[in-house]
Amino acid sequence: MIKIVGIDPGLADTGIGIVSGSGLSVHSYAYGTISTSKAQRMACRLEHIYNSMNRVLEEERPDLIVVEDVFSLEKYPKSGIVLGKVCGVLLLAGARSGIALTEVPVRQAKQILTGNGNAPSNSWNGWCVTPSVRRRPFVPFMRRMRWGWP
Repeated sequence: MIKIVGIDPGLADTGIGIVSGSGLSVHSYAYGTISTSKAQRMACRLEHIYNSMNRVLEEERPDLIVVEDVFSLEKYPKSGIVLGKVCGVLLLAGARSGIALTEVPVRQAKQILTGNGNAPSNSWNGWCVTPSVRRRPFVPFMRRMRWGWP
């Protein structure tokens, strides 16, 4: 059995999904977010994301970490820079954990999930990821499984 942690970086909300299974069979999964407040300074928000990710990795001990790569829209260049900072602390947490890590381009993630690399972000919301995922606090995977979640 293998356990994979998938990360969708974001400064306000970093999405986390954990899947455990073998072959094409999913045995268990959990998801949630690491959230930060706009009221905090950038450095404090990044520190919170880094420390929270370290806790997740220590508690879950996955076999692989998959991080959605940075993207930037020409119209909003500052957003790409901020996302790069978030990805930096997530990659650092992963590297320091000693766990295998890979980055996946946004288009590749969309292609895998929807069959269309140009799909809008909400195109898989009905069957794979619900809009409420971003609003749920992260609850450790093992505790979810012990309590019968999901």
